[in-house]
This record gives sequence, structure tokens and C-alpha cells, in this order.
Amino acid sequence: MEFLSAAVPWLDRLRWLLELVSLEFLSALVAEAGNPRLLSEELAEALCEHAQGNLRTLMNMAAELLDHGVRKDVQKLDEKLFFELYGELETVGAPSRGARRRAR
Repeated sequence: MEFLSAAVPWLDRLRWLLELVSLEFLSALVAEAGNPRLLSEELAEALCEHAQGNLRTLMNMAAELLDHGVRKDVQKLDEKLFFELYGELETVGAPSRGARRRAR
């Protein structure tokens, strides 16, 4: 038990560091692509938080958002577009773990 309580704050710091690195990585890529104001700051934070430090997930989600934004002909990608595309993930699909337990 003592080990677990010592590890939890360390894991929180690691998760925070991965999100920070992801945010810097995403910002650098968008700037390198030529339009640093394409993503709103809030959207970049939401993407990095949702990707939880996984750069492959971050890049795939950003690519899907860019594709969705092009199809919608938006000038700037923002949180509204994020929730339009990913907002239904929790309500659609497989039931949650708690719902499966209640069904038994």
C-alpha cells in the first residue's frame, strides 16, 4: 500500500509532463505547417488532454479534425468542431463498464 501511495503523485506528474510535451509538439507542428492560428488554444489543450500523452493518437485526432474542418469549410478549428466530431464517443457504441455490470 505504501508503494502505491508514493507512486500516484509521480504518475500524476508524468501525465502532466506528457500533456505539456504533447501541447508543445502540436503547437510546433501547426506553426511549421504554415498557419499557427489554425487551432484555437482551447482545442489544442482538449486534443492533448484527450490523447493522454500518446502522440500517435494526438496526430490521428488532429488529422480527423482537419479533415472535418475542411469538409465544413471552417476558417479556424475550435472546440465546437471537436465536440461535434468526438462529443458522441461516450454516448454511442459499447455500453460503459458500469452499465454492463448493472445489466448482469
